[in-house]
Amino acid sequence: MELLQECKPLNIEKKILTIAVNHPQWRQALIYNKHKLKERIEKIGITLNEIKIIQNYEIKNKNIKTTNAKIVWAKHPSRIYQNNMSICTLCNSPTPEGEIKRWGKCSFCWRKINN
Repeated sequence: MELLQECKPLNIEKKILTIAVNHPQWRQALIYNKHKLKERIEKIGITLNEIKIIQNYEIKNKNIKTTNAKIVWAKHPSRIYQNNMSICTLCNSPTPEGEIKRWGKCSFCWRKINN
């Protein structure tokens, strides 16, 4: 799995898991999917209060010698055609399918309604 090469769990202290990530795109992807990661960890019996994701440029991927900006952008989690985007029923904006499944609307509309 590509994610295993891009991040590393550092520690669990006071029920807070800290994960170091070597690239902003992976940090953003993990932040977005933090709730799913927490659910999976809890299924194996580890109870967490929080998952903290930090940037750590010292993690090196041995398989990649140079980073090509076009490749990074093509693989970025925000790319609509790669990430099953849906249309928000309230604002008609493209939104990740996961947000529609979780809240029934995009996160921006969810925040407007719930704040």
